[in-house]
Amino acid sequence: MNKILIISDIGRKIGLGHYVRAKVISEEINFFFKKTFKIYNLFFNIGDEYKKIIKVKYLSKFDYLKKEILKINPDLIFLNNSKIFEKKFSKRILKFLNLNCKNKIIISIDSYIKYHNKINHVWIPNVVLNKKFKHKKNIYFGWDKLIIQRNKIKKNYKNKNLLFSTGGADKYELIKRLPFFLKPVENFFNIHCLIGPYSKIPKSTKLQKIRYIKNIKNIKFLNKFNFGFVTFGVSFFEFVHNKILVVAYIPKNKEESLLINFLKKKGFIVCTENKNIAKSLKKLITNENKYKKKIKFYSDKINLKKRKSFYMKLFQNPDSIYKQNVSKLYKKNP
Repeated sequence: MNKILIISDIGRKIGLGHYVRAKVISEEINFFFKKTFKIYNLFFNIGDEYKKIIKVKYLSKFDYLKKEILKINPDLIFLNNSKIFEKKFSKRILKFLNLNCKNKIIISIDSYIKYHNKINHVWIPNVVLNKKFKHKKNIYFGWDKLIIQRNKIKKNYKNKNLLFSTGGADKYELIKRLPFFLKPVENFFNIHCLIGPYSKIPKSTKLQKIRYIKNIKNIKFLNKFNFGFVTFGVSFFEFVHNKILVVAYIPKNKEESLLINFLKKKGFIVCTENKNIAKSLKKLITNENKYKKKIKFYSDKINLKKRKSFYMKLFQNPDSIYKQNVSKLYKKNP
């Protein structure tokens, strides 16, 4: 049985996006290939505590990670890492893999794109890509390359249920100021706020019409909502896939302007400032019929029917892709 190792990071600074991706990839491979592969997941935590929130095996030191990789001795490795991990450990992890995991297939997820000539495959689960990388044969992106939890969509637009989601960690601290932000639209929607594992329900609120939701484990709960406001990330594409009329919250400097401009060009409502939250939601409900057509179109573009064949492409040993000997590039030992 071939062994697959997925290395992800997790924590308050990182959020749960990489954890969800690891979970989805594991489930998809097990579903498509049955007992062909044995999958191992390792979660690396950088500088904050999370053990009590997510029950997974975690590593806090790079040396521990190296030992686990050698112990598992995988045939294929997914590097499902955040920009924080990449900035801190990219040179060390690539050098280590080059020295100790020769002839193994290395796949990066939404990271290490500038090292694409040292990695077999670079999987970008996003809909935009810098034009200088678009013609690289081992870099993949697009609507059909998204990594999201699948759901049998049941949609009717009779209710005005709005789901406000700020991700697992509420990095921008929107929840505690939610009553102030949503006061102008409290009569337009039935407002629900999804509380992530790293967030807390406010002790007091001036807007009593907000219903706070915690400990949601099944993606099917999205069927209850027709409108949404979400911090951009994996959840945004899950909202689109589930035909939820959604505002994407992308604070300045969170994502490249390339992505923001792309979403706006495609007709999505993008909110970049807190003062425009209510204004963005008013625009959404005022033009409800217009956005229904758009969201149906882009939901249909998230076509995952060819995912099995894509995995088969990733699992092939790509001899044609040249991997440089990165050990020569770095003076320090891993």
